[in-house]
Amino acid sequence: MMVSKPSAAEAKGETVDPAEVEAALVEEDKNVYLGLFALQLLPSLLIGYKLASFVYFGLLAVSTVYLGSKRMDIPDETRNPITAAQAFGAPFAASVSLFGVFALLKYTDISVGIAYQYLTTFLGVATSVSVLPPILRSVLPENVVNAPVSAPLDTVLAKAFPETWENDDQPLLDFAELAVLVSATTAAFVYVNPAVGLSAKFLIPNVFAWCIGMQSIGLISISTFPAAAILLTGLFCYDIFWVFGTEVMMTVATKIEAPVKFLFPSLTDPSKRYPFSVLGLGDIVIPATFCTLMRSFDIYLEGARQAEAAAARALLTEVANKNPIALWLDSILGTPVAQAGSGVSEASPKGIPPGGRLAAAGAAGAVGEAGGGRSYFDNSVAAYALGLGLCFTVNFVSKSGQPALLYLNPALLSSAILTAVLNGNGELGKLLAFGVGKDSKASEDDP
Repeated sequence: MMVSKPSAAEAKGETVDPAEVEAALVEEDKNVYLGLFALQLLPSLLIGYKLASFVYFGLLAVSTVYLGSKRMDIPDETRNPITAAQAFGAPFAASVSLFGVFALLKYTDISVGIAYQYLTTFLGVATSVSVLPPILRSVLPENVVNAPVSAPLDTVLAKAFPETWENDDQPLLDFAELAVLVSATTAAFVYVNPAVGLSAKFLIPNVFAWCIGMQSIGLISISTFPAAAILLTGLFCYDIFWVFGTEVMMTVATKIEAPVKFLFPSLTDPSKRYPFSVLGLGDIVIPATFCTLMRSFDIYLEGARQAEAAAARALLTEVANKNPIALWLDSILGTPVAQAGSGVSEASPKGIPPGGRLAAAGAAGAVGEAGGGRSYFDNSVAAYALGLGLCFTVNFVSKSGQPALLYLNPALLSSAILTAVLNGNGELGKLLAFGVGKDSKASEDDP
């Protein structure tokens, strides 16, 4: 079960360096990251193949959901979970924003597309400098990573601001950061240059969109399962209305070029008014926030199981120490029953179950054998992949654009509820009551 456990430093209440956590996450999934970057060769090798676009979008989306959800482990005090009230208002706010952009495009001469492109491209550069350097560091030799490339600039800043400059011992930029900054800035100028056709530079907005998505997934979280259900249901209706009910979504998606969507060239069909297959960034980020919540719930359940098992083992130790028969059996069978709870300290049972102390010992065995249930995170990622596959299938058969959230959101919500029902042990109630954040039940209740 893919469940992350708190580090030793976190368990002791020590300060955790976000950069170290991010580096560890990248190292853990380095092959996934490298495979994701190798995937960017596919559009150039198989331009215009519809099935190739499905493979590209599918692998890109599922990998990003998986990798992005794990960024919740990176400490960030600015992370503020979305409440149920905010989730309810999100589709309305998105609708107002979407229609506003559409109205400006259709009824005015204002170049809203250019302004939006410049703004999101700048955001793409900024997020690239945050997301890509840890990946680059994981594949570069250590002597290259630690090269003092910004030493001259550091010296100038230290002399110019002797009282305020605090990075005398820490370089402003390491090699990876400088390499990404230069590359991303150069790519940004190429992207916004109208003299270069989009077919020749579509990978640039794809990379920027991926970086924006990864950063967004790491910063956005949902407070509770009911809030997630409200958000996904609202955006489900939003997607259906604006895609099937009007021309608004399609117009905005094809008229504005900005790194908020993923492109795959479809040059074999010159009759298309927009020569790219498209997957919206929101079709990855929104589901990923739900998967992040499910990962948090997995971690919460794992902690609860470990606490219950520790309490039961501690009680088993007490029984074995005080029961002469158990000690006699231990000496006859050569199995140290009294040591069954060894290594468990600071654990105390929440209560003795019906049947007395020996029943508690039986409960300890039951907890140990039961282990963990089905993973909500694993199942939610699998449900996302299935929902996306269904969306692609309908798109291929109908030859018309599909609102991805129409398929993704029901799949995600169903996966969580079905997992809770199959796991049993009252997990459906725990899922509905679970929350993240300062006011969440997960942080207040004793597991």
